[in-house]
Amino acid sequence: MKRPGLPRRIWNKWKELYIGNIFQTLRKERELVVLSDFAVEVAEILLPVVALFLVVLFRYGVALLRKRIDEIDNEIARQALCAALAEAESVGIDAVRATNQVLVDELKEKSKDGKLTEDEAQKAMETAKDYFLKHITRDSLKILEASIGPIREWLEGFLEAKLCAEKKRMEYV
Repeated sequence: MKRPGLPRRIWNKWKELYIGNIFQTLRKERELVVLSDFAVEVAEILLPVVALFLVVLFRYGVALLRKRIDEIDNEIARQALCAALAEAESVGIDAVRATNQVLVDELKEKSKDGKLTEDEAQKAMETAKDYFLKHITRDSLKILEASIGPIREWLEGFLEAKLCAEKKRMEYV
């Protein structure tokens, strides 16, 4: 640096401050570079850990959502099955009563001893089954088939139970 027309003392002071500022700036920049290098190294070390944490957290969240969805689906299925069984109960009782009122009473009157033969009882059961299948809704029928199996196999036992319950009810009336 060339000295301008200033007294030596002022020039030296100015040079000292100016050069000192340059060194301070360089020192600060070097510290920042060292600090930023350290930050980069820390980030490189922590990045896989953070990524792993995020993956685990994401999987846990997905598993939690799936469990909640299954609970909702199970609750909906349970409610649908309960509604279908309630409807089957109602239609089953109606089938037994309608068959008793129309067919069984007519067959008993024709009979000498007032009892049904085995063929007549089977005909009454088929009539009750047909009544049941015609009067239950398709959705309830699908739900029952999905949860219980073939309806025809289940239906006969179900209607026989309803018939026994209806006979007991009629004895008390």
